[in-house]
Amino acid sequence: MRIDYMRNQGKLEAAKHRFERFKQYFWALVVIVVAVIGAVGSKTGFTDPIVIASFALLLFGTVWISLKATELERFMFKLK
Repeated sequence: MRIDYMRNQGKLEAAKHRFERFKQYFWALVVIVVAVIGAVGSKTGFTDPIVIASFALLLFGTVWISLKATELERFMFKLK
């Protein structure tokens, strides 16, 4: 019983560590996306905040969906 508890505790700690790392990558990605869109917007003349925000949401949504699809694929392979 104690061994199972320790195994589960280790899995919980590993999951917390993965989540913290994911949050760091997530915010780094947000900063990079906003910086790239701001730079492209200033070069092309699209400096209207609504245009920049819509480009940011579009790019961010695309990246988020691809990350979720990869995570779902990993989960489905674990079930096999």
